[in-house]
Amino acid sequence: MGKYTRKADRLARMGPDEREAFELANRGIRLGAEGRHAESVEQWLLAAEMAAQSMPEEAIRFWIDSGLAAALYEVGRYRESIVAAERARPFCLSLPQPAVSASLSLARSWLALGETAAALPYLREVLQWVGEERLPELFDPALHPKLRMLLGD
Repeated sequence: MGKYTRKADRLARMGPDEREAFELANRGIRLGAEGRHAESVEQWLLAAEMAAQSMPEEAIRFWIDSGLAAALYEVGRYRESIVAAERARPFCLSLPQPAVSASLSLARSWLALGETAAALPYLREVLQWVGEERLPELFDPALHPKLRMLLGD
């Protein structure tokens, strides 16, 4: 019950634009979890547009950009994913417990574009935070030999 109370308290403290952007992003999360990636991207894009206009320097904007980057990656819009992840990354790194999501989107998108040199610093960053044992769940298994070669294993 505590989790739901905290969410309700957080929603109550939000202004109308922030609440709407938050709800759009959560819809994007649900749709992505259901495998409805194109619809998920639509929700994330709406949330990102609202956050950029109404809350350009608020934490929620960068959280949304991070989620948008991941959603864009899922539909193969790699260059757009990189742009959103680059916007979100400084915020993600500034957290007391750095968030890996923006760096993961950057590594995945650069790899998908065949730009291994550009992906490598982000790949190393992700693995530093989460450990190499999580490599199989974070990256497409078809990429594992290439990743091992890049990492010098």
